[in-house]
Amino acid sequence: MTLKLNGSTGGSVSLDAPANTNPSGSDVTLTLPVDDGTDGQVLKTNGSGALSWTPPGGLVQVKNVHWTGWVQEQVTSSQYSLNVWEYDNANLRVSLTPTSTDNRILITTNLTLGSENGVGIYVRLYRRLASGTGVSIGQPAASGSRQTCIAQIQDVANNGSEASNISFTYYDTPANTTDEHTYYIGLFHPSSSNRWLMINRSYDNGDNYYNALSSSSITLMEVAG
Repeated sequence: MTLKLNGSTGGSVSLDAPANTNPSGSDVTLTLPVDDGTDGQVLKTNGSGALSWTPPGGLVQVKNVHWTGWVQEQVTSSQYSLNVWEYDNANLRVSLTPTSTDNRILITTNLTLGSENGVGIYVRLYRRLASGTGVSIGQPAASGSRQTCIAQIQDVANNGSEASNISFTYYDTPANTTDEHTYYIGLFHPSSSNRWLMINRSYDNGDNYYNALSSSSITLMEVAG
């Protein structure tokens, strides 16, 4: 069946329903949201038949993880052979399934990191699709013997007695709308010796006023294209 809307001075717009609206053959009701007056709004489906009315740049969905615990790992020498501590753990890992490949995923992080003897810390951002293997994203192309990362701390505060804070953002393009996109971090260091790296604590971690208790977080925001 075709529904035709005639223009007031000429022309028309036709709405033509498919032969079968869904596998069960039941009726489908589409409810249009109220236009808030924003220019350039786009009417989209979410893959389940529902319509959404989101202006370009508007937030489609937000996911967040905020962690107040702590963890440490002894990372082997990474000066001559790269060894990354991929912290693919629910403590500091967040996922979403994009609704459109026209949208973008804005990742913001706030990390509290410590290291043995104040050695520098390099940070990588990883994206894993569904149950696949995580791939580092957002870093520059390799150049010579220099390692690549998305962010770095050259010297941890007070030679390791204190932790340091680092934040960064990355604007990712969804790979598809069927796989869950999971984001987490990886840490490594430039020392030629094995060094302990920490999340949410200092290497010292003694009961002193300068050893503050901290937290880390990762936030994902799907932004309408």
